[in-house]
Amino acid sequence: MWIVKLFPFIFTLYYKMFKRYCELRCYEIFMLLIFFTIGLCLIPVAGVLVALAYICLGLFGGIECAIEGYKYNIGRGIISIWSNIRGIDEMTNELIFNSKKSCFPD
Repeated sequence: MWIVKLFPFIFTLYYKMFKRYCELRCYEIFMLLIFFTIGLCLIPVAGVLVALAYICLGLFGGIECAIEGYKYNIGRGIISIWSNIRGIDEMTNELIFNSKKSCFPD
């Protein structure tokens, strides 16, 4: 799921960075030029790191669902898996599109 959202995330970060940089005054643009270029280089790295963080979140969510399925029943574990996937989708949509909606039904 995050691989599909990786490129919109990177383009959103580039857009926000250029938007903030263009709002600066002339002397601020000159002073912050080195940080701007470093930021441009680090945005793809940040995108990949966020993707890895969501993979780790998915792994721990899977362990949590297995524990819940063991404690109660298999059906509740499957519902927990679906709610974790939906929660991760909501978080990524909020980060990228500023929308709290999910692509998955409730």
